[in-house]
Formats: sequence, C-alpha cells, structure tokens
Amino acid sequence: MNLLQILKPFLLPDSTPSTVQPKGVQFHSGKVTPGDVFVAIPGNASDGHHYIHDAVRGGACAVVGEEAIDGLPVPYYRVANARQALAEMANAFYGYPSRHHFMIGITGTNGKTTTAYLIRHILESSGISCSLFGSVTNYVNGKEIPSTQTTPDALQLQQWLSESRDQAVVMEVSSHGIDQHRVGGIAFDYAIFTNLSHDHLNLNFESSTL
Repeated sequence: MNLLQILKPFLLPDSTPSTVQPKGVQFHSGKVTPGDVFVAIPGNASDGHHYIHDAVRGGACAVVGEEAIDGLPVPYYRVANARQALAEMANAFYGYPSRHHFMIGITGTNGKTTTAYLIRHILESSGISCSLFGSVTNYVNGKEIPSTQTTPDALQLQQWLSESRDQAVVMEVSSHGIDQHRVGGIAFDYAIFTNLSHDHLNLNFESSTL
C-alpha cells in the first residue's frame, strides 16, 4: 500500500509526506506496532491528535491527522477529514474486499435489522452464503461475532470483509456510519432505504408572513 498515492487527493498544503509502505493501519495509539501508520481521529470524548507522540514512540512510521503539526520525526499527512482518509487506507490495505462480494447496504430510521435478517435468510435458503453486519450481532463465514455498534468502524469493517469467504454481505448502514465515512470506498451492489422518520429529521422552520 503506497500511502502517498492513496492520500494524495486529500492532502493539505502543509503536509510533510513521503513514500511510505506501512505494515498496518491503526487509529488507537495503544495498538500501534512498528511500521504502522497512525490516524489521529478527532472525537467528542477524546482527540487522537493528543496521542500522536505515543503512537510515534510505539513505532508508527507515519501519521495522518487534521491539525497543523510541525516537528514530527516521521512523515505527517495532513488531511481535511481523517475519518475519510482512514476509510480509504483501510480499503486499500485490505485489498478492496467489497469488490469480491455481492454487497447489500440497508439504511433508514427503522427496519434495518429486520430487513437485513430477512434478506440473509432468503439468500442462505437459496444456497448463497451470506455475512451480516448489524446492531444485534455480526456473522462472518458462519461464525457469530458480538456487535458493539450498528456499522463497524472502517478499519474493522474492511478487515472482516477481507476475512469473509461468503458470497454475499448484508449490512446495516447507520446515519452515523455514513456521516463518519465508515463505509467509505465500499462498492455496494444494492442500497435499500427503509424510511425516514422524525428521529432523523433536524428541521429548523422559520416563521414567515405571507
């Protein structure tokens, strides 16, 4: 995986990149091993930029982030959206795995889980093996994996897709998953939209006179 080639469309002018071939991708500094690229993700509870030096001490060969940072001993790739960059890197690192499956994504306020299970049941009843990613649980190669969120983070999702030997993949795609680029780079064959109800409406009506 050529990091410079992948991130070139997203780089901001004050980056200090070089041609790097990372051995892995991480956005948790505590999981960094020598040769990994560390992606600093800004979040509500914690900011990955605060852990950049920990990642470098752990052996990170490069860092990707959104803030202007000088003086790092490793190449720094500054981007406008680190989550988007993470999705693109994870997709490339695992060999664009969605291209090897029949991909079905389901989004909407209500009904994602029911629809996903119905489709998986229909496919497997027809002799088509099917992975499932959703809010209740996940299935990959017939093995059940506990679910912690409706749509896994981009790194975990791409890893599971690469490990899957199932012909089809059915997944719930939450609004957060879309907003946070967790499904960035995934080539869906079909997208299903169930509904849009008040839970996902953020309308600001201004009074006016006619």
